[in-house]
Amino acid sequence: MSAPKISVVMPTFRRPEMLRRAVASVLAQSFEDWELVISDDEVPAGETWPVLEELAASDPRIRVFQHSGKSGQIENNNFVMSQARGEWIKPLFDDDELKPACLSRLWEQVQLHPELSLIRCKVDLFNEVSQWQKISKSSGESVLKSADDIRLGLLRQEIRLGTPLQIMFHRRILDAGLQWRKVEGMSSAYDSDFIYRMLPFGEVLLVDESLVVQHLGHETGTALMDAQPEKLDEDLRILMRELHAAYEGAEVLAPLSRYHHELTLVRGLHRIVRYHRYKEGLGMLLQRHPWRAWKHVIHLVFRNDEFRGALSVTG
Repeated sequence: MSAPKISVVMPTFRRPEMLRRAVASVLAQSFEDWELVISDDEVPAGETWPVLEELAASDPRIRVFQHSGKSGQIENNNFVMSQARGEWIKPLFDDDELKPACLSRLWEQVQLHPELSLIRCKVDLFNEVSQWQKISKSSGESVLKSADDIRLGLLRQEIRLGTPLQIMFHRRILDAGLQWRKVEGMSSAYDSDFIYRMLPFGEVLLVDESLVVQHLGHETGTALMDAQPEKLDEDLRILMRELHAAYEGAEVLAPLSRYHHELTLVRGLHRIVRYHRYKEGLGMLLQRHPWRAWKHVIHLVFRNDEFRGALSVTG
């Protein structure tokens, strides 16, 4: 069997009904030259494995594995990616969905830009408990960025690459040995660390179109971090330090401390707007911050649509 153009890779653990929905979204793709690789992290096998065997029997493009190595999010993500055969790798978690045109639109874009290593789309959010949803504003336009452009945008919080659900990347990144990893002092932002370390491999295309749906309201890494936002604060500081150190045009960068001040202001706003932790948020805002940090964050609040949308929705 020849290698597919796109490998959709999905780690799973004890969520068979959500898994069925995620798989159905792949089967519904208008683009057909794909494989779906699923790795079950439950050992010994539980109720998910018979579901996977049933799905694999229904379509030869679905390949299923029982992860036999050390269990865990990082290990299972690395294992399922190692089984991918496609030219491009599209992550999908077992609780989320691809929109029907997702793979088709991403494939169109990578054909137009052969220098790409990474492509990112926007995301719609849906909370299953409250039936609340956020539909991303989309223009359908795409912007090509260099690694340093992306790093600076991330440092200044003007760009968001989002989660692995929002990206597709070229397999040369896998062939170079890049994997998920544990980072000392980090609690959960291993997915962002994985994405950020892809930046040196080529240009990045930001597609201003929502092509995936992220489901919230059940137990996820995002939900667990919401309960302890101070841990996410520290994760973001670690990521900023790594981005700052990797930036090649260092002469245009501000000192790392300035980006940390801006981050503290933004996270203070998050405490107030998202978490309703008013005293804590005000305390973060009232720390001694340079006026340049205030000026930049005010600019983000009034001028950056992506930032405003993320302020009340995502950590």
